[in-house]
Amino acid sequence: MNNKETKPGRDSKGRYIKGHNPNPKGRPKKVPQKPTSSFDVIFDRKITLTAADGSCRELTAEQALQHATLKAALEGKAGAINRVVKWLIKRERWIRKEAEKKAARAKKYDGAYLPNHFFSKDPENADEALQILGIAVRDPLADHLDPDRIRLVLENWAVDMALLRWRGSEPLTAGEIQAIEICTLDEENLSWPKGVRV
Repeated sequence: MNNKETKPGRDSKGRYIKGHNPNPKGRPKKVPQKPTSSFDVIFDRKITLTAADGSCRELTAEQALQHATLKAALEGKAGAINRVVKWLIKRERWIRKEAEKKAARAKKYDGAYLPNHFFSKDPENADEALQILGIAVRDPLADHLDPDRIRLVLENWAVDMALLRWRGSEPLTAGEIQAIEICTLDEENLSWPKGVRV
């Protein structure tokens, strides 16, 4: 038998008694991390630039450096021109990739079967609430399906959460999977839990 005195809120074996909170103050709040390097401190700063017409504009240090690089490139400096060309190439690749995504989504709508309940006349304020909450966004590619109503597509996180709660006994059919993909903003990056689809 242990001769040590039992601490308040614990049983004879030293375990906490049910209903007793060992940490009444709660978990300590996380202290925001300060930038670790002088480089981070510089890039977090805001810089106020005054234009030739006298108007002022506030920019981050990164934006100010980009403006200075662009100005140097226009003046003919080789290093700055090289940097700006890299930016343009990166931007063109991004634009091309986004155009390919839009084309793929538009192709999916051609001949796709969508049940009538996808086009029910919901109150417009419900659509607005979904957009404000970040659950859905407007899908401009679907304007030709029903021009009288703005069609929304669901954000991936909302569909992922719904799929995690799916409790069906059978996997989803090909038609149901297609309907989910059509109603999702970025269907390629959906997280399908095991057993939801064949």
